[in-house]
Parts: sequence; structure tokens; C-alpha cells
Amino acid sequence: MALSILLVPILAGYWFLIQTRLFQPRISRLTGYHVFFHAGITGILLLTFAWLLSLSLNSISFVQDWLTENSQFEYFDLIVLSGVLALCLPPLVNLSTGWLITQISWNKKQARKYGNLINLVIFEAWEARFFVEITTTGGKSYIGYPVRSDIRTVDEADVSLVPFLSGYRDPRNKKLVITTKYWPIIEKCLSEDGELAHLKPEHFKVVLPRREIASARGFDLSAYEEFKKEQ
Repeated sequence: MALSILLVPILAGYWFLIQTRLFQPRISRLTGYHVFFHAGITGILLLTFAWLLSLSLNSISFVQDWLTENSQFEYFDLIVLSGVLALCLPPLVNLSTGWLITQISWNKKQARKYGNLINLVIFEAWEARFFVEITTTGGKSYIGYPVRSDIRTVDEADVSLVPFLSGYRDPRNKKLVITTKYWPIIEKCLSEDGELAHLKPEHFKVVLPRREIASARGFDLSAYEEFKKEQ
């Protein structure tokens, strides 16, 4: 019984780590006993805060009476308080750190830290409202505005974008060949009285698994046309 009770703070520690944006990028990259170790340390810290909190709450008579009536086992109050802290602290931490650094800036910082350069290109394009070209391992290329990219392990992160152009990279010389233009259709979607006004650009969103992405780069159509002239 005592051993099973110890699992509760470990689970609470793990929940706190994955729900807090300061720690989620790191914990998502850990495997095996490393995850257990970090969750255990965090659980101990939560138990320590719960113990300090319980000292204050036990001085309140009705709280003490409630614990006396409802305690199911020894240290019941510490286990419950550590779980409550694990649920309540992440939103508070995320909110307070949001005043210091924006989510997109934090994502860029984590991408640099962990060498996730493809995500870094996507975040920078999203922040600058710039197009990005994503080429898959099969040679397919999508050019558009990035909508989302998760900071997770390399193989699990997904990337989504609203395409404006698509095509492929010629396997002989790797030159970009445009085959589909989405932007005329998207312009009709943005028209209030057009025949496609019932649709939004997000309806054409393409989601790509990170493991299928070969490369990503910023893309400007005017610069692309100039490069074509030079070649």
C-alpha cells in the first residue's frame, strides 16, 4: 500500500512537467528511467510544498475536522494536496511566464536549444508572417503559411500549413517545379459574395508528420522568380 501511494506524487510530478511550457519540451524528449527520475524529483518538490501548505491548513479547525473524517490512510492530506498543486500550478506558471516571454519566442528558444532547426524555420516564418517551403522525403513540396508546429520529440511533432503553392523537387537537379496554385481558390474563399465564401483558407490546411519532412526554408515568390531569371 505504501509503495502504491508513492506513485501518486510521481504521477503528479509527471503531469506538472508535461503541462508546464517551461519543462514540457525537455520531458517530451526523455525516455525510460530519465522520465521516472524527473517525475520523481518533481513529485518530491510537490510533496514538500504540500507539507508546508498542510501546516497552515491544519491550523484551521474545519479543515482539520474534514481531514479527520475523510482521511483514508496515513499522509492522505499530503497526497491530495500534491495532486491539487500539480493541477493548479501549471496554468499559473504558464500565465506568469507568458508576461515575460511570448509563446512563439519560447518555442524559438527551445528549438535552438534542442537543435530542432526545421521547427525554428517554421516558427520564424510564422512570427514574420512569411511563407515557408516544406519538402517531404518523397520530394513533394508545399509552400504556404505555417499554422502550427509542436515542440516535441523529432518523430512525433506535426507541422500544419495553409498551402498557396505545391509541387515537387526534380530528382535530377532538385529544382522546384510548381504544379498546383491554391491562392486563386483561397482568394475566392476570402470574398464575401464569392461562390466559395462558405469556405475558409484553413479548410485547405495540410498536416505533415515531422518524420516525413526532409527540409524547410523561408520562401518569397518574388525572390523565387528572380532566381529563375538568373538560372
